[in-house]
Amino acid sequence: MKREFRKLYSWLTIAVMMLSMLVMQIPLAKPVYAATEQNTYSTSLTKVLNYYQSNNYGNATTWWDMVGLWGAGNGTKTNWNSSKTSLAGNILGSLAKGEDPSNTSDGSNLLAELKATQESSTGIFPG
Repeated sequence: MKREFRKLYSWLTIAVMMLSMLVMQIPLAKPVYAATEQNTYSTSLTKVLNYYQSNNYGNATTWWDMVGLWGAGNGTKTNWNSSKTSLAGNILGSLAKGEDPSNTSDGSNLLAELKATQESSTGIFPG
């Protein structure tokens, strides 16, 4: 009888502990991003695009900015063949736009240009 009571007591203790851990978490559980009228994807995207279109921001100079702006539907401040960006960035930007980097809109072959910069002895690309 003592043995059965100990087993029952152990299982009951485990059940109470598990239930108390679950109940303690319920009041703390909140959604990370509450979908309110003020905080939706489209309003956030509009605010970001408005910033990039403002005078506070010049032309996009990194491929991260270019791909982000192009993906958001605004390509006005992007110059994919800018000398300020790296060849690798231009290649990735072309791929993100769905273009072929070996035959870009201006007829250049970015892959060949990148290959030409590679050091033949070590295989390292500059920069």
